[in-house]
This record gives sequence, structure tokens and C-alpha cells, in this order.
Amino acid sequence: MATRTITKLLIANRGEIAVRIIMTCKKLGISTVVAFTVPDAETVAVKSADFSVCIGEYTQYLSIDTMIQVAKNSGCDAVHPGFGFLAENADFSRRCSQEGLIFIGPTPESINAMGSKAEAKRLLQDPKYKNSVPVIPGYNGVDQSDQVFIREAVKMGFPVLLKASAGGGGKGMRVVWKAEDMATEIASARRESKDSFGDDTLLLEKYFAAVRHVEIQIFSDSQNNCISLGERDCSIQRRHQKIIEETPSPALNENLRKKMSDVAVTIARAIHYLNAGTVEFILEEGTQNFYFLEVNTRLQVEHPITEAVTGLDLVELQIRIAEGFTLSQLGLNPSVPVSLRGHAIECRLYAEDTNNNFLPSPGRLVLFNPASPDTVRYDSGVESGSEITMYYDPMIAKVITWGASRKEAIMKMKKAIAETIIVGLTTNQAFLLKVLSNPDFIEGHYNTHFIQNHDLTPELFIPFHEMSEFASIASMLFVWSINREKQVLHRHVTPGFRNNFYRYEYKKFSINGTEHKVSYKCLPQTHAQNKNPYRTEQKFEVFFGEKRFDVTLDKNSENSSIFHHPYTQDKHGLIFCTINEIRASFFMHYSVNTGMIHVQSPSILGRPVLVKEIPKLVLTVGEQQNANMVSAMMTGKIVSVLTQPNEQVQEGDVVMIMESMKMETKLRAPKEGRVKEVYVAAGQVVEEGTPLLLLE
Repeated sequence: MATRTITKLLIANRGEIAVRIIMTCKKLGISTVVAFTVPDAETVAVKSADFSVCIGEYTQYLSIDTMIQVAKNSGCDAVHPGFGFLAENADFSRRCSQEGLIFIGPTPESINAMGSKAEAKRLLQDPKYKNSVPVIPGYNGVDQSDQVFIREAVKMGFPVLLKASAGGGGKGMRVVWKAEDMATEIASARRESKDSFGDDTLLLEKYFAAVRHVEIQIFSDSQNNCISLGERDCSIQRRHQKIIEETPSPALNENLRKKMSDVAVTIARAIHYLNAGTVEFILEEGTQNFYFLEVNTRLQVEHPITEAVTGLDLVELQIRIAEGFTLSQLGLNPSVPVSLRGHAIECRLYAEDTNNNFLPSPGRLVLFNPASPDTVRYDSGVESGSEITMYYDPMIAKVITWGASRKEAIMKMKKAIAETIIVGLTTNQAFLLKVLSNPDFIEGHYNTHFIQNHDLTPELFIPFHEMSEFASIASMLFVWSINREKQVLHRHVTPGFRNNFYRYEYKKFSINGTEHKVSYKCLPQTHAQNKNPYRTEQKFEVFFGEKRFDVTLDKNSENSSIFHHPYTQDKHGLIFCTINEIRASFFMHYSVNTGMIHVQSPSILGRPVLVKEIPKLVLTVGEQQNANMVSAMMTGKIVSVLTQPNEQVQEGDVVMIMESMKMETKLRAPKEGRVKEVYVAAGQVVEEGTPLLLLE
């Protein structure tokens, strides 16, 4: 049984994983302490924990001394590192043990052996494992000089893959296609790795063009018993980061699943691994050849889909094993495969611009309204009003669906993503819907280059001109409803009433830069309807350009009230209407400051549409972007300035490197010319749209 009992636990992490750990701790009766930085002061995790302690600036999640001090001062007997930050740091695990704290994760020795990708590869190249564990060709030596990396890359042939040895999640990862790019990419990968994991050690691998990314979830106890909980297919990726995961993998049969699971267990037992871990492989497309990639010595972001098909709480298993329970005491028999039930999919909702190389899109989340929780699981660390900052990962939520079949799980996911309301940020919501609807994805035919190899421009369910009609008419109805609500006196008189019945009121809207005029008039009601200020419907005659529509607004439908935001004057709500005999419902959000209207209707539009209300008196016209200017594409920090005034540059030359949310982005010259002015310096934090450099 347990050798130690955990009563109070420090969560040395943030965001959705902190909230996830708190949920299990509440179930187990364990008190929680969250260490948070200044940018995270108002987050859901801080509000949900029993206790919270501010640890200072945004980098403090990487401070071992800070976390140990918080744990001891708070009276904690255990620390859960979550994932990322210090989760795979052997020194952190060691310090916890030295200070009498239970580290909920592997031993320092296991992390040193497997948490470092380079060390793991060196261990598994030992002759006693070489025949049972296939390893990707590459370099993982102690000599980290640029010259050695370039020499080894030339030897194995391009393309090659640079990777951060100490972590994952695509941080510090670069594909290099030719020798002359090696030095620049090595420097960039080192910076990103150091910022993300506190370690700039790199390794080099042969880059495979057409593979699947498949991982095996393992759990090991203190008696060196190890069990596989099945696989997860993580091949749908952008910028080397997973965005959709599923289990079981469409590419595995029972025989291959057993082979990969056996290899994963062999690796874990070879190093006396402890607690949760994930053994990652690449699987050659169209074959059963697979190669060891790395071991993630922590809980994975995508662990919920394993929970969905096994019925297990993986965080609870982590805690119980850390307390000293064995697998058999927890009802798990390593000699009997865990039964997997049905199919599960996870989609990661990010604040990012899929049309701009998936760059992060920080800002305030004005409204976040998840779909019905009955058939969908949301793991999230944000809520309406939360700030997605430039300092951390831009994830909004993980959305998890389960079905008796893969087809059912996909259908549920499409419905959930379509019905999730997100206002205020640019997101990958429409992009995810496009992936989920792609025939190759539906058939399970994909690899890690799926996104690059497919046209995934988000589509509407209807043609563009019809979208404009429906979105504009819905916007007109919502603005009319807002004005109607403001009306205190003479509520029996409709907004926009005119003595001349034949004259139309109108509104102008802009969609994707195209202006549209909606002319309308309220049709007369019966005497009884006019006397009832709360009548159930209002009929309109509407013209979109020259096209006529018969429109009925259902004013008393369930949930059709207009809601007011507590911290802004914005309005949102549902409207139900009939447009030329087509019954429709629209979620609407109106921003008072910008005049932007967020229109969402899963059944009609398919994806959210942004509509700009054009005032009837327009006083100014926005300036066109200066073609000679390089501006910040996002809020972030200038890592380096690679040019100076009077220097000649060519179109496409990299002139600056920016970092946002621990990802580096190269800024390039928009044209050939001479640098006239540089407005910023390395280390400076800038807002989106800030002028950085001027050419002449």
C-alpha cells in the first residue's frame, strides 16, 4: 500500500493542466497550491486552487529555487510539475527529493536517461537494446559545436532535423534543407530551447518526409512493473506541434500495436522508469517499420483521449504511484492488455492566425462559450475576459470527444468545434473544421505533412454571396433588436418607425472588405400585436441590394435575450429567425467600440463571420499600409536585429527575429532597398502593428 500520503500539493505549472490537476485533487481530497506569475494573476487556475502564491515575473515558472520555496512555505508534501517548464528537469526532481517533497513524476535518474533525447538515444544504442529498439539515425554527442553539427548533417544527408534535447512541443525544432542554413538554424533552435526548457542542448536526426507520429502511453511503479495504455496518433501537426490527436491510431492493427507497446515497455524497464511516461515513435507510411523517437518523462497534453478510451484518471494514477501504490494495487495487471473502448479525438483550440503561418494571436478573450458538456469534454485554463498573453502558449482549450466508432467521434467533434463560441481573438477554429471534414482525414489517410499537402482554407457551408446575405441580414436584425431593447417609452412603436410607410430604413455592413447595403422596413402588425409590447415575432421586408427577402424575427424564443458584458458595453445573444422560409439561428456579438459583429451559425454558415457595421457618417478613411515598412505581425519581443541603417537588403532577406509565446518568427524585407531607419533594438517588447524598420 501507500508508503506516504499526499495531503497538500503544489502545482508548478499554469493554464489548463493546472486546472486539470486541481480537478483530480478535489476528487481525492488533496489541497492544492498554485504558484503563479504576474501575467497569470486572474487566471482560472488561480481562482480554482485552494491557495495561490505570486512568484513574480513571467519567467519564474522555470525557477527551481522559487518552486521549492513556495512548496515548503505553503506546507506542501508533494509537487506536480504538469508538462513543459520544469516537468522534465532532473535537477528539479532531485531537489524535491532532497527537500523531502514527493515529486509526482520519474526519478532524476530516469529523467537523465530518457528526458534528455540525446541521452536516451545513447542508452538505446547499447548492443543489448540495439536489436529490440529501432533508433533513428542521427547525432546526439556531447560536442555541441556548430562545426560538428554541420559535419554530421552533411554526412547523413539533407534534410535533417534539429531538436531540443530537453523538451518537446515543437520548441527548439528546425528542419534544415541545406548546409548554408545550419548555423542560423542552430542558433535559433538553441535560443528557443533555452527559453522554453532552461537548456540549449540540441541533437540531430535524419528527417523523414512521409511518416506518422505514434506514441505509447506507459505507467511504471516502484517495483519496475510497467504497463502500456495503448497508443495515440499525433500526426496532424503544424510548426512541429500537434493540433489533433486520436486513439486508437487508424494505421495500427493489433499485431503492430503489440510490437510497439512491447518496445515501449522494454525501454521503460531498462531504466527502471517510474510513473507516467510516453514513448514516441515515427511509423513509416505504408509499412510496419517504426523507429524510436523519444521518451517524454511527464504527462502529455493529449492524455485525455487515453482517459476516454480506458476510463482511467491518469492524474490520479500519477498521484497514487507517487504515494507508493503498485500497478496491481491500482487494479492494473501488466501482463494483461488494458481494454480500449471506442474511439477518442482531441483538438487543440489555439489563438493563432492560420492564414499567417499559424502565428500566435494574443489578446483578450471577450467571450468563451463551450458547446454542450453532455457529449464533449473541454480542458481549459481560460474563461470569458481572460487574457491570452504573449508570454505563454496560446492555447484556449483542448476539446475531447468520444464515440463508439471513429466516425461517431469525428461527427461529435465537428459539431462541438462549430458550436464553440470564441469572440475577440483570431483562432484556428475554422481551420480545425476544415481538417475534420477532409476526405483523407476521414478515411484515416494522413501523415505529419498532412497540413502542408492539403488545401485547408476554411470553407463556408454556402457560397460566399449567400453568406454575405445571411450574415448581413442577421446583423441588421441584431442591431434592430439592440435598439428595440433600449426603447423605454412607446414600446409599441418599432425602431426606425417612419410616417411614410413606403420609405425603407437601411444599414451598411462590410464583409471581407466588400460593402453591403441592407434596406428594410417593419411590416404592419394586427391591432392586438401592436398593443402587445412583448409580441412573439416581427416581420420585415428586406432588400439585400436588389434581392428581396421575407424575414421573420422570433423575439421570444428560448435563450434569445441580449446579454451585456460586465466590463464593456458589448452585447451578445441568440436570434432565431426565418429568412425566405429558411429557419435559422445565429449567435451574435456586437462590439460597441469597433462596430464589429461576430456572426456564428453552425447550420447555415459553417464558420464564424466577422461583419463591420459602417456608420452612416464616415469621417475618415484608414491609411494604406506603407509598402516600405516592416511592422510587428504580433505582440512580442525583438530577439535580434540583423540589419542597420544604410545597409542594402534584398526582397525576402531576414532583417529581424521576433519571439512570441516562446516561438521565433523571422521578419523579412518586403522589397529590395536601402534601410532608412531601424526603430527598435534587441530585447524590446513591441505591440502588434508597431513599425520596426523603414526601407527607401
